[in-house]
Amino acid sequence: MDSLDLPSELVQDLRSPVGNNPKQLDLSKFQATEEQREEILARKKRQQLEDLYLYVCYKYPQYTLEDLYSKVPQKQIPLLAETAQKDDARFLLTLNNIINGPNVKGKNKKAYKETISRLQSIVEGKNKNHKTIKI
Repeated sequence: MDSLDLPSELVQDLRSPVGNNPKQLDLSKFQATEEQREEILARKKRQQLEDLYLYVCYKYPQYTLEDLYSKVPQKQIPLLAETAQKDDARFLLTLNNIINGPNVKGKNKKAYKETISRLQSIVEGKNKNHKTIKI
């Protein structure tokens, strides 16, 4: 008997659980075939492309999804998305400069005041040409 006073056959069965013997396991049903891998990659690529088209439609309301697929050249879609991301980044950087502007010293304080005055002129309608705010 073992230290727990169990029969040796039971102790042997507990040490070697059924089905965990590598010789008995058939892993082929858990491995993807080459066709399955290609199908998964194609599905992911299609999903990324659809997401890109939807993002461009969201950022540029003048385009419908149908317009993007039928009228806009496919090479321009990533460029439109990149331009929209850059515009968002400029907006967020400007917002960050406005929020943190009063807390900075030196040259940045002057840039902060210029940014605020340009924004005020745009809001008040004094600036008709709407120059891009430099960050």
